Amino acid sequence: MQGSFIGTLETPPPQAPDNYDDDKRSLVFSTFLATAILPYGPSFKEIKFSGNTEVGRNSDAVGQAVDAFAHHVLVTSKGTVLFADLQGDLCLPLASIFNYPVTCI
Repeated sequence: MQGSFIGTLETPPPQAPDNYDDDKRSLVFSTFLATAILPYGPSFKEIKFSGNTEVGRNSDAVGQAVDAFAHHVLVTSKGTVLFADLQGDLCLPLASIFNYPVTCI
């Protein structure tokens, strides 16, 4: 997608809290993928499948497929790739189209 890029932090992100406090870091990996926000109109409805700090717990078929895919990528990559903040646009009444995923490598 035009405008997308893979970024690398100049300094490593801070360490995670070791006492199980809330992790308030913006980034937890040194490498990330950023994508532009896709334009959409009134016939689209934005859907959030997962967030930055929580995994997806979707109950509909499309959401569960997204959860399974994100889990598969994490397991298959042996923890080296994590999809976070997965969102999409539902083009009413057709299908969901993914946009602006965040990928940590």
